[in-house]
Amino acid sequence: MGGAPAPHARRHRQRAGAHAPGGHGAGITDVRPSGDRVELRLGDGNVLTGTVINCAGARYDARRSADPLITDLLASGAAAPGPLGLGFDTGPDGRLCGGSPLWTLGALRRGNLSETTAFPEVRGQASTVAKSVLTSLEELTCQR
Repeated sequence: MGGAPAPHARRHRQRAGAHAPGGHGAGITDVRPSGDRVELRLGDGNVLTGTVINCAGARYDARRSADPLITDLLASGAAAPGPLGLGFDTGPDGRLCGGSPLWTLGALRRGNLSETTAFPEVRGQASTVAKSVLTSLEELTCQR
């Protein structure tokens, strides 16, 4: 059973030998390639590692957006920030909370939904939004 180790075993050893930045109290300020490794520059020092995995999650605080559409929707009250400031606050059908006839899907719903960026979730959201928009249009047509 001798011979060269399997690729996954080599990778496991490389990861095990790399210093994990989880114990550092400072964020990453710079990332640079260093041979076949990556040097992370932290506020409290540098770390040389073979693997970097972003586990911070998606950050999108709509209140800090520079996008004119997003800032105008928030300023006018047509939209409200989602829970924890992530994306927009939406109803179960994707309609923006704020009373406007606007819907969204995908990343702008991440404050209300835990999974909202993978294709199956976005596909389901698109179907729900389409049904809700059609229902709203039917209600408008019946009111006339």
